[in-house]
This record gives sequence, structure tokens and C-alpha cells, in this order.
Amino acid sequence: MRKFEAVIRNFKNKQNLIIISGFLFQFIIFGLIVFALFYFIFNLSSTYQAELFLLALSLKIIIALLLIYLVLQTSRNLINNYQAARNLDKFNQDLSDTYQNAYELSNQTEKYNSHILNRIYDAADLKAETQIIKTDKRKLNQVLFPLLITVFITILIYFSDPAGFKQTLAFLKLNKLPPAQHKEFVEVYPGDLQVVRNSRVEIGVDNPEAGIIHQFFYKISDSWREESLYDYKRVFPNLDFSFSYFVKTPYAVSDTFTVEVFELPAVKNIDLKYDYPSYTELDPVYESNSSGIVKAIIGTEVTLFLEANNPIEQANIIFSDGSLQELERMGRSSFKTSFTIEENGSYHFNLIDILGNRSDKISRSITVIPDKEPEIRIISPGKDTLLTQNMLLPLKIYAVDDFGLKNLKLKYDINSAEINPIDLQEEISEKILNYEYILDLTGIFLIPGDKVTYWTEISDNSPRGNTVSSRKYVAKFPSIEEIYQEIEREEQTKSDLLKNTLEKSRDLQENFAEKQREMMKKDEFDWEDKKELEDFLKQQEDLNKNIENIAEDYQNLIEKFEDNKALSTDTLEKMEKIKELMEEIANDDLLEAMEKMRDNLKNVDPETLKEAMKNLKFSLDEFSQKLEQTIDLLEAIKKEQAVQKSLEIAEEMEEMQSDINERTKNSAENNEKLAQNQQTIAEKLESLMDQLEKTAQLMDPQKDSELKKSLEELLEKIKQDSLSNDIQEITENLKSNNCSSAQQNQQKALEKMQNITQQLNSMQQNMACGAMMEMGDIINKTIKRLLIFSKEHEYSSNQYTDDPFFILRDQIAVFEGITLTLSDLYSVPMIFLVLGPKFIYDANFTNVKYQELFSYINEA
Repeated sequence: MRKFEAVIRNFKNKQNLIIISGFLFQFIIFGLIVFALFYFIFNLSSTYQAELFLLALSLKIIIALLLIYLVLQTSRNLINNYQAARNLDKFNQDLSDTYQNAYELSNQTEKYNSHILNRIYDAADLKAETQIIKTDKRKLNQVLFPLLITVFITILIYFSDPAGFKQTLAFLKLNKLPPAQHKEFVEVYPGDLQVVRNSRVEIGVDNPEAGIIHQFFYKISDSWREESLYDYKRVFPNLDFSFSYFVKTPYAVSDTFTVEVFELPAVKNIDLKYDYPSYTELDPVYESNSSGIVKAIIGTEVTLFLEANNPIEQANIIFSDGSLQELERMGRSSFKTSFTIEENGSYHFNLIDILGNRSDKISRSITVIPDKEPEIRIISPGKDTLLTQNMLLPLKIYAVDDFGLKNLKLKYDINSAEINPIDLQEEISEKILNYEYILDLTGIFLIPGDKVTYWTEISDNSPRGNTVSSRKYVAKFPSIEEIYQEIEREEQTKSDLLKNTLEKSRDLQENFAEKQREMMKKDEFDWEDKKELEDFLKQQEDLNKNIENIAEDYQNLIEKFEDNKALSTDTLEKMEKIKELMEEIANDDLLEAMEKMRDNLKNVDPETLKEAMKNLKFSLDEFSQKLEQTIDLLEAIKKEQAVQKSLEIAEEMEEMQSDINERTKNSAENNEKLAQNQQTIAEKLESLMDQLEKTAQLMDPQKDSELKKSLEELLEKIKQDSLSNDIQEITENLKSNNCSSAQQNQQKALEKMQNITQQLNSMQQNMACGAMMEMGDIINKTIKRLLIFSKEHEYSSNQYTDDPFFILRDQIAVFEGITLTLSDLYSVPMIFLVLGPKFIYDANFTNVKYQELFSYINEA
């Protein structure tokens, strides 16, 4: 073989190899691209086995067709020797086409001269010796980079997912559809879960098996429920219950998981135990299912038992003052703590559950029930009052505390000077104390106008020892004028009440008499009549009660006079008699008549009821008459009280002047204070003169003319004696420390005061004698007249036959005579002090019987 032929053949083979490699690389590129594409499809849709198989089969057919196409294309693109010789000449830029001519002639040797052929062959061989073989690699280079990329991707797939690579390759090798493969286990999310109520919870399937129905099972309480998961998940937007769940397919099932729903950590229940301070002696109190509001006595130890709604990781109690206290654990959700109440405030719990959720701040109040301060009052007198002349001040003290008392004290001062304490009782066993005590001031020298301020103190039995004081009251050492002012005020009140009662009694008496006249004309009584009579009885009962109360108050008034020695013994005896008369106003006869009236109202017998009304009418008349007589007697005794008051003022003034005289002799006395005391006497003199004038005005110009004249003369004498000027001069002497002149004038003034006292004392005695003489005269006249009328009545009775009109004129004369005699007797109010109740009753009875007699004669 010639050299040029070898070169041509060598070039042809190399160039054809490059062409075949190019087409082979294209096939490899396409195949790797198809594999990579199928790999991704397979891994994304591995459950679609049938579809993947058909896709793989399709891809394999496409690859096979592509292979045939590439083989055909390769065969068409392979070059022969002629084309190789031509490409060499073209590469060599040989215009003589040396290789092409030599190759063509080598195949047609019989047509040409051998010498020529050899020369051509030699030229070709010569060229072949230095011929460079350079193939055309342009098309090969074009597919080389894509080949590297596809190979790199394939290698990357292999190393990143060897199993998937192998599964994909194995699936591509299958010649028939593989049997269906299903998951043996269903993967679900989120598994076991703990959430807060109303959270959004999504339960789903991880990598669900496509085309397979997934059933969702969940259990609430003891009941299982089933739902289909069409999109492989179930969403609970506001979950508010706990449940267990699992997911199931026809071929597999998941594990069973639990979703626990918790509230935000909160207090489920609070129990409280109160251990009260020992001094209260209260038993412990246990409060179940409490609201948590703490309310107890200061110093109480509170034990708090808490139960939360969730398992709690950490629990604290935080107080309003900022202090924090960790709760003592008793269980997963239960705790307790203790604290002592000292002040008002609040608290809240800081609860953190196992999910890390924190409780809301809900404050609960702590209210301290303070150990109330004890209460103490002076209930009697319970007001500012006047000291009596006996210098004893009875006190009634009331104290109370919620738990206990101790250390009762009485304190007083005189004119805001030094405080004087008196321990009354230290140990007190009761919670309520009623204590009576008489403050004795007899050993203390007081003058009119001095003020004793007094109050009480007491402590409770608490460790703090709360001590309180009562209201302060003033007991003033009064002048005789002040004593009488208080007595006269009360006396006037009693008199007004009696007058008001008398007015009501007269109205009742008049209405009852009218009703009696109406009832006398009836044979039968209806319900309205009965009701009206019952109202009369009720009104009379009220009047009886009023008189009873007035009599009791009058007794207190008498006791005040006695305590203050404000009236003479004779006058006090008269007041006692008046009190007895008051008690006799609503006597047994009246009460018996009222009781019979009630009984007859129940039976409603007309005749019996009429008789009962007559008896009650008589008792009502007697009631009004006695009441009127008592009022007149009260007014009459005021004269004696007025004279007695004047005498008491004069005696007090004399006593005060005598005391100042003695104190003036003592050089250690304060003259300024003595001057003030002397000025007090001057004011008392003015009060005496005013009282004398009022007393004179009370006297009757006719009956009391002599006494009235004596009072007026005494008043004029006081003015003429210039006692007031003497007292004023004494005051000026004391102020200027001229004690010798003051003493001389004091003695003169004392003598004048003694004279006044003597005259008033004489007037009082004369007044008493005159009253006795007046009562003696009227009693003698009354006895004589009643004896005459008794004889006349006896004579007239003996003249009576069958005609009452025969003696009517004599009986009327006797009745009128008796009435006038009694009227004259009763015109002397003091007469009731000596008349017995039997006389008054008999007189009234006689009066009524005469009226019945005239009524009988009139009806006849």
C-alpha cells in the first residue's frame, strides 16, 4: 500500500470516529436529560406507578427512535476515501488536488500510463511523508460542553440521592407495570400537642400517598368521630377541647396522638382559713369555694389554698406593696400559702403553666376589719347639767367593745385646772359594761359658776390597747337662780301637758255625752256604734297613760327640789300631795268602769251597755274635775315656790358675802379674784330684786294684798339702802387692794343682806299661816252649809208620796245650794291638800244622783 493511501485511510478513520463520537455524545446527552427529567417526575409522583410506567415506556421508545435516527444520521455523515483525500487537499490548500487525483487514478490504472501514474503516486507519497492529519472537531466541540453539564447533573443526582437514582434507573428498566406499592405507615403532624384554648390547630399528613383516601379519627370524651381528609389536613380554627387522634388509610395507620387544650393559667378554686388573734377568742373559720376576697380582723393569719386549672410550673403571690411570696406546692395544680393581715391592700397570683403561658393579673382585695375602738358613753346625765346642792353627781356609764374591755377610768377637772383621775375598774370580763358611780364632790369648795368637766376613758383588750374617751360633759355648780330656772322649766312643761290633757279630756267628755244621748234613743246597737265606743275607750286609755307619765316625771321634779334643798319641807309635802292627787286622777273606779264597758261591748246587751255608759260618764266627769283641780293647785303652789326662791337667793347671797368677808381677812387671797366674786354677788342682788318683783306680780291684789305689799316694800327698801352701791364700792376697794375699807363695807353689806333674809323668812311664815286660816274658814263654812242642806233633803224626802213634782222645787234648791257650796270650797286650790279623796268622790256622786233624779222626773 502506498503511503498516500495510508494517509487517506488514516484521516478517514479518524474523521469518522469524530463523527460517530459526536452523534454518540448527542445520544448520551439526550438520554441523561430524559433520565434527569424522569427522576424528578418519579420522585414527585412516586405513587402514580401506572402513569410513571407509561411515561418511562414512552421515554424509552423516544430514546430508541432517537438512537435509530442518530445511527442513520451517523451513517450518512461518515466520509469515504475519496472524501478523505479531498478534505486533505482542501486542508493542504493544494490546488493540484494531489491526494484526490492519486486516489482516483489508483482505481483506474488500466486507463492511464503507468509512468504517469507512478509520477502522480510518487508526488502523493512525497506529500504524505510530511502530511499533518487534522480532523474537523467543530461539531464534536459543540456537544462536548452540554455533555459535561448533563454528566455533572447526573453525577450530582446520584451522589445526592443514591437510592432515588437507583430506584429511578430500576423503574426505567422495567419491562412491565410493577405491582402497586403503598405506605406501611402514615406520618402525621404535629403529633402530641399542648395548646391554649381557642388556638388554631392544624393536623395533617406528611408525604401523603396520592390517590388514597385518608380518614381522620379523633376522640372526644368516650366517643370517636371520623372525617375524610380530602386535602390531607384538618384545621381547628378555635380549638376549645382536648382529644386523641390518628389517621388511617386502607393500607396503613398512624400512631395515636393527643392534643391537650389548656386555658391560660388561672385560679380554679380558692379556699381560705382564718386564724383570728387569740385575744378575740374566736374559733378559726374555713371558707370553701371562696372568691378570694380576704376580709378579716387585723392580725388574723390567713391560710390560702389554691387550685389552678392547668398543671403549673411556677406560682407566686404578689401583694400590692410589691412583696412577692412563692406558693408552697401541694400537687401539679394545687398550692398553699399563709400571711398575716396588717393593712388594707390587694394581691394577685402569677401562675406560669407547663407551656410557659402566664396568668392574667386579677387583683383580689385584702380588707382589714379594724379592731373597733371601744365605745363609751355617759348615758346619765348624758348632757351638761347642774350640780345639786348635795354635791353628788350620779353617773351611769355604758361601754362596749367587740372583743373585750379593761381599765375603766373617770377623769374630771374644775375650771379647766388639774385633771383628777379615778380608777373605776381594771379587769372587765364582759364585752358590754353598765357601770354606775356617784362622783362625790362634797370635799371640794365650789362657788356658784364653777364648772366640773368630767369624762370617762376605757381600753379594749387588744395588744394595741385602743383607748377612747367619752364625750366631755360639764356639771356646773349653779346659783339658786339656775336651779330654779331648770325646775321652773320642767314644772311649766308638766303644767302644759296637764292643760293639754284636760282639753282633750273635756272634748272626749263632750263627745261621749253626745254619744250617750244618741244611744239612749236606740233599742239596738250596730257595728259602727261599737267601734265608736271602742275609740272612746282607747282615747281615755291614752289620757290615763299621759297622767301616769306626768306623775312619774313630777316625782323626779320633787326629788330635784329635795336634792337642791330648794323648797321648804312644808312646800315639798304639798308637792307630794299633788303627786298623789295626780295618781288618783285615773283611779280604780274609772278603770273598773272602762273594763265593764269593754265587757258589755262584747255582749252588746243594749240595757246593760246603757248602764255601763252612765257609769263611765260619771267617771269621765270625775277625771276631768280632778285634772282641773290639780292644775289649779299647781298654779297656786307657784306663789309659795316664788317666795321660797326669793328666800333661797337671799340666803345664798348672804352666805357668799360671809365667805368673801372671811377670805378678805386672809392676806394670802387674790384680791382680783375676790373682786370678781364680789361682782357675782352684785349680779345675784340684781337677780333677787328681779325675783321679788315677779313674786309680787304673782300675788292676788285682794287675797294676797298684805304679802304683795310686804314684797313691794322690801324691794323699795333694798333700793333705798343702796346695797348695790355698797357692793360696787367693795369691788373697787378690792381692785385697788384697799382691804381695810373693803372689810368695813363688806360688814355693812352683810348686815343688810341678813335683814333681807329675815324679812323674807317672816313673809314665808305669814303666807303659810294665812293659807291655813283661809282653808280653816272655808271648811267651817262648807260643813255648816252641807249640814243645813242635809236636813232640807231629809225633810223633803219625808214629804214624798207618789208625785215627784211635789218635792221637785225643794230638791232643785238643795242641789243648787250644794253646787254653790262646793264651788266656793274648790275656789281655794289648797283645799285639796287637806280634803280626802273620799270627800271628793262623795260630792261628785251626790251631784250625779241629783242629775239622774231630775232626768227621771223629766222623763216621767
